Amino acid sequence: MTVCTWTNWVPLSNCTPSCGIAYRLEVRSCIDFTIGQSCHSDLCGGGNAIQNTSCTYSPPCPTLPIIPQPSIRDPKVRIIPYLLPDAMYFFEQTYRRIWISNKGYITFGTPFYSRTMTTSTFGQISQQAIAAPFWTDLLYDNRSSVMTINWFSSTNASESDVQMYSEIIQSAINSACPTTHCSSQFAAARVVRIHWQNLVYELTNVSQSMNISFAAYLINTYEYASYYSQPVLRSYIAYDYSELPDRLSSIRPFVGYRGKREMMKVFNDPSYQRNAPFLTHSDKTRRRQSFYAGGRFLTDCEVTHLQQARFNILNPAENLNDVINNPRFPCPCTLAQAQIDRRFGRLFSETAYETSQHVICYGPMTNNWIRFRWTTKLLRSQTCCYNRVTRDLITSGYLAGSVLSNVCSLLLKGCCAPSRQDGIPNWQRCRLYYQLHPASSCTGYRAPAIVSGVGDPHVNTIDNGRYTCHIQGLYVFAQTTDAARVRAENNAASNVSDVNLIYPDDLFRIYVRSVMVSPVLSYIERTQGYGSIFTSYTIITDSVSFVISNNNGKFAGDLEFDYTNANYTGTNNVDMSVFRLKQSIRRITNKTVPQLTLTLWSGLALQCEIVGENLECILLLPEKYRTSLEGLAGNFNGDPNDDLINRQTNKKVLILSSSQSIPTYNDSDVLDACRSWRVYGDNTPDISTPIMPRRFVDWYYGGASIMLADANPLLNETIVNQTCSTHFECIHDYLIRTNSFTSKTTALALTNLEESRRIFAEMPPKVNLISPVKIIYPINKANRSYAVPIDVGADNEINITSIHATIYPDNITMNIPIVGGDITIPIPNNIASFVDVLLTVNFGTNSTWQKYFDIIVCLCTNDGTCDFQETTHITSHYQIASCDCPPQFDGDLCEYNYSACASPSACTLHWNNQTTCISLSPTEQQFQNRSYYCNGTCINGYHSTDDYTCEDVDECQSDPSICRHGPCINLPGSFTCNCTSGYRFHNQTCVDINECNEPNIDGSFSRRCPNDVDVCVNNDGSYECECSAIFNTTGTCTYNASLCLNDTCTDNESGLVVCLHGTVNVNNKCVPWCDSTCAGFCDQINDTYQCNCMKYVGYELSNDGQRCVECRDLSYGYGCRETCECNHGVCNRNATHVNESCMCDVGYRAPNCVQLIDACGSASKCNNMTEDCTTDAQNGSAICVCKNGYERSATSDVCIDVDECVQQADNCDGESSKCVNTVGSYVCSCKDGYKNMNGSCVDIDECVVSLMSCRNYLNTYCANIKGSYECRCKYGYSMGGNKANTFENILNTSNLCLPTDCSMDCAKACSSPADCDATTCECKCPLSVMNLVSVSNSSKETCECPGYPSVNYTKGMCDSSIAQTWLLAEFVGKSMVRAATIRLSQMTILEK
Repeated sequence: MTVCTWTNWVPLSNCTPSCGIAYRLEVRSCIDFTIGQSCHSDLCGGGNAIQNTSCTYSPPCPTLPIIPQPSIRDPKVRIIPYLLPDAMYFFEQTYRRIWISNKGYITFGTPFYSRTMTTSTFGQISQQAIAAPFWTDLLYDNRSSVMTINWFSSTNASESDVQMYSEIIQSAINSACPTTHCSSQFAAARVVRIHWQNLVYELTNVSQSMNISFAAYLINTYEYASYYSQPVLRSYIAYDYSELPDRLSSIRPFVGYRGKREMMKVFNDPSYQRNAPFLTHSDKTRRRQSFYAGGRFLTDCEVTHLQQARFNILNPAENLNDVINNPRFPCPCTLAQAQIDRRFGRLFSETAYETSQHVICYGPMTNNWIRFRWTTKLLRSQTCCYNRVTRDLITSGYLAGSVLSNVCSLLLKGCCAPSRQDGIPNWQRCRLYYQLHPASSCTGYRAPAIVSGVGDPHVNTIDNGRYTCHIQGLYVFAQTTDAARVRAENNAASNVSDVNLIYPDDLFRIYVRSVMVSPVLSYIERTQGYGSIFTSYTIITDSVSFVISNNNGKFAGDLEFDYTNANYTGTNNVDMSVFRLKQSIRRITNKTVPQLTLTLWSGLALQCEIVGENLECILLLPEKYRTSLEGLAGNFNGDPNDDLINRQTNKKVLILSSSQSIPTYNDSDVLDACRSWRVYGDNTPDISTPIMPRRFVDWYYGGASIMLADANPLLNETIVNQTCSTHFECIHDYLIRTNSFTSKTTALALTNLEESRRIFAEMPPKVNLISPVKIIYPINKANRSYAVPIDVGADNEINITSIHATIYPDNITMNIPIVGGDITIPIPNNIASFVDVLLTVNFGTNSTWQKYFDIIVCLCTNDGTCDFQETTHITSHYQIASCDCPPQFDGDLCEYNYSACASPSACTLHWNNQTTCISLSPTEQQFQNRSYYCNGTCINGYHSTDDYTCEDVDECQSDPSICRHGPCINLPGSFTCNCTSGYRFHNQTCVDINECNEPNIDGSFSRRCPNDVDVCVNNDGSYECECSAIFNTTGTCTYNASLCLNDTCTDNESGLVVCLHGTVNVNNKCVPWCDSTCAGFCDQINDTYQCNCMKYVGYELSNDGQRCVECRDLSYGYGCRETCECNHGVCNRNATHVNESCMCDVGYRAPNCVQLIDACGSASKCNNMTEDCTTDAQNGSAICVCKNGYERSATSDVCIDVDECVQQADNCDGESSKCVNTVGSYVCSCKDGYKNMNGSCVDIDECVVSLMSCRNYLNTYCANIKGSYECRCKYGYSMGGNKANTFENILNTSNLCLPTDCSMDCAKACSSPADCDATTCECKCPLSVMNLVSVSNSSKETCECPGYPSVNYTKGMCDSSIAQTWLLAEFVGKSMVRAATIRLSQMTILEK
């Protein structure tokens, strides 16, 4: 029989490139598993043997060059989006995408367009988060400019990266930590570095350009803190200006940040007289600005996700999403299959919530392996969770099982625990778990083949044949063939790997020991022979061996209740030879049956039960063993007719399938074939007269039933038929042992075996639907019904009976044609609604398969591009793809026309206040290559040539003579003049300085004329001294002191006043010059007067040097010579020390208002017992958050205890523990029969803990069961003495274990004087000298005296009225003579 199947995909090349979007080549082979040779691909169903596959687990590239692109929204602003590899948190929001502009700013979530920015405009922006490290009109030069994004995550960083980024992270924390408890030890840290290099700024004043380079760091830290009940996420942003030129000339960038709603701060503004000091500090290490950008408490799930993500990236071979490096041990596809596949066992891991949702979970009993080139690969285990009602495997959503990283310790999906608020899991948090532990599936599941050895004994072969033979000794039950060993070694040496291939480690031998048993009715023994039962199985591999045997009702050996031989470490580096032995019990007709399950690494599973004196076992073998077996179990080729081979003659013995009848003449051939499989070297004698099974049953129904019923009423044909119906094996066993329980159990076992084969054969249908279903359906489409074609096919020609789909939330059910059907899905027309589709397929005898469609719907309209990589989860099965809109459209779904006028920067920068913004239609935007125009005029110094932007007017070029006395210097929006000596810049030109009355540029006013008789006469651009008319009365200048009073000299006749010594005339009175201009600040130094603005703190000289004005912008101190560095506050111009220079905003700490005052310190308003305190990033106030285990009361606004047990929010194992609520938490208290060990409730072996457990129950032995123990009747005893109640549990009952009374078995089979022995179940004579003989023409036995019929049993002795007295004499012969001596050494009177 040819079985051609594709092997698993194997990588042929490494992922290229090594980061980002990467691909690799993979190869597979089409081979015949039965012989290990290649097949044509058509025999495997077609398909390619090589494929180019995306590496979904490829890490993000640490460095990504970006080139911002122009847009018609603002052709002079270039911007580019960047999808963050992991979501990041800033300004109290979580973002997946940022936008980077060449103008030196970053926006979060959505783009924003503006060439420059001012404080007033920045304050008008709403619903837009922005970080602006250097926002000004920078130009991107394709030849020299470079912009890069660096992604750093401590979960995948190299040591060098960690060192490089740790300094910036630590610096930000030291500068901006909002509390006194910011840790430098993180569970993880993520950083995005945006680097602008060699952006160009045009210096209009000198017609030159300057290259500008700077960087911004977006930082998230994830830290543990012992003083919080929850981990903390904190976000920081740092601007780095270490690459800026030392002098920025006239450049005044806008520097600041803002959140979508609040959290706004400006550090530098274009209107400032001088830049903030951090931009050009002489110490380049201080050219940095850091600030806190919000934080929140993390869930343990988020932290665990980060830790495991780091482990995966540092150990890429352990990434569970890589199915090549981590192939999976597939789940059974239905609950029924999981229940009968002995390789799997109940996990009892369901939470109370999952239990309420009808979830039941199974998992592999042990590790399974496959060869992978020259090494081995662990088949990753999956938790297989099913719906009890529909009985299907749950493969998506928060109730699904998952691929495990550690098979020996089931990971609790705390991420998917129901929330306390609404009682259902949070999918956004839950999907973090499934990102690392993909949802389980049954892809690749192939049902095992089954062999059984049950009853007295009956073999149901691997290909579903049946036969019975009575043998004694050690026999080959099943073993791999010599050909299998050759094929296994070839597979190991080849480059092909697949779970369905056999390798040397998979080879095994299983021997069974059979012993002779006597029929209960001795007549059957005398006439038909002896039966047999299997008592032990021996499993042998190259590395380990096991013996499973029935030791008087319990498994022999000191076996642990649940034992696995491997200490699994979570990686592939463990011993391959992993096995598990697990004891359990099963209830059959209210009787406890001990059960032992052995599973091996190869997928072999053997489950044995002790049913009375029988050891009944079921062997499961995976497909890899097909055509590789021999022995009593068959050869695994799908044909039951050749499952039994006589090894000596190599001839097939006829055994038909279990549904067919075997002729009686075949008994001898079957017996000979069975005996041929004796293990070489076993010398156990054969049964001399074995029962011939078919002949035996036919004999009973052929007339012997009446005779047997006369000897034992339990063998009445009516009773036999009532017990077994027409079940051959049951009838066979019952006739031999007359035990209804064991006989019925045999029938039940074989019936269940047939049902198991049916269940295994009914594999769920295949649906030709690629998951997730990606639906592109614009939101503005009128018809909202979307038809998804679906074709359902079944394996092995399993009949599909019906298909229907249920549409939620409307709960609409629609029937689907079995062939060529469509599912009509009503697509929502908004982003808040959802649609879930549940497909139900009924197939086979009574099987159901259900699956939710995982849908990603794209509602983009107006030619928006669907981004199926960035989605929003509405439910666990319904997502909405994000839209990349054409520039002329906007909105989540591109449903709105883009309106640039909604931006506060449109028509505001350099436009007058009366200007209005006019938005263009999408068509006009494309045609005009812009999105709006401005109806108005630019402010002075600017002009517009396109009704779109206001450009600087170069006044120097427009009017070269505008300054008249000095060169013109153009400035943004203005100009200045570098006036020559004697002139000052005033009223947009160079005007003459009246030296006689006006101060020097530095604010000093010195004595212009050294002689007292001279007066100052102003000239254009200069002055001169000439004799005053007061003193020039005679033609010579002569000082006349009598005309002067102090510094005022007056001509009495003309009233002319002359001021001396640098004073000036004010109302015909000479006063110091500076008293007239800067009163209160005037100082005289020798003959010079000075506006001494240093006289009082907080003042500086005005630009024209004629007065003292208050400090402007960021200046403070004497002469305004110091610069404030106030992150969150205003400058205190009157400060005299740096520690007083800032008046901090509410909540911030002096001196520089960088750090928030720790409102969560000792004076916190929060209740430390029930609340955790975090700091509001906007104002530093304390925010009180209920601790884990508490929730805020709706009535009292206090945090009250959450009863996790009532709300089913616990993760207790319902089988071994119970939830007990505590204040603020809960504990899983071990149930009776369990004890706490390392945080888990493990079974207590009461039989070991206390040897006296069953001391009050005589004739019992202690048997441990999960969570309890039983006191079972010892061998030879039974409950109430009834042999049907052997090995029964009498714990906590009034029943007694009495010697087994089997007198009923032979009560009527013994004819007087014979009597039934209740202990041996055989007829017994009253005197030892009597002989037990058969009664002629009867099934009964009686006793005869020696000398019968002359001597009879009378009055308790053998006696005869006609007989002589009998003597017991001893004859002693003598050698060499022909004589003997009679010695009457003892005389017994036998009869008289």
